[in-house]
Amino acid sequence: MFSLLDNIANHLKSPLINGVHVDSNFNAYMAEFKGKDRVLGIGAPLWLALDPPERLALLAHEVAHLINNGPARGKIASNALETLARWHDLFHPPTLINHENNTRFYYENRELIGQLFSYLFGGVISTITLGFEKLIFAESQRSEYLSDIVSSSISGAAAEKSSLKKIILSPLAEYALKHAHYDGSKDINLFENMARAVRSPDTHKPAELYTEADK
Repeated sequence: MFSLLDNIANHLKSPLINGVHVDSNFNAYMAEFKGKDRVLGIGAPLWLALDPPERLALLAHEVAHLINNGPARGKIASNALETLARWHDLFHPPTLINHENNTRFYYENRELIGQLFSYLFGGVISTITLGFEKLIFAESQRSEYLSDIVSSSISGAAAEKSSLKKIILSPLAEYALKHAHYDGSKDINLFENMARAVRSPDTHKPAELYTEADK
């Protein structure tokens, strides 16, 4: 695996991967820590659902993020969003929970002038945050498309396309997970069951998910 990742990184002229993290999600990701540690995250059920060319496409796609500089992973963008969130909390009354009826409510003990001041600036901050998040999302999508192009140059367009189509079917894997149960009488290959739900889906389910994705 690391030899293959090194070959992909050398081909793309990207930094090398320091670690691989396997988790239970039907997804994959690339994370950078302190600008020097790069960890590729791979969901076990997704990996099992892919054939070898699709696995190559997945690895190339994630490594390509290291050369596309997606804004969601940038320190400036993340720090800006965190600052805006703290400002919003400063101006917005705290949310408390009524444990008697398990409902949430706002605790407001400020005078009218303080409330008007807080709602005014809180609204401005919320508007700025929403606009900033939309810009980051648009640029993140651009980064995804660029990674798709780079991945296609390594694995081929067919493998890249088929891997993306399987990721669209992730709700089928989640459905298999939700309906799995253990009664102590047999072993359950949970990740394999999730992968099988995507590899050999019901005839009508994929069409519905692909139509929804197209929309």
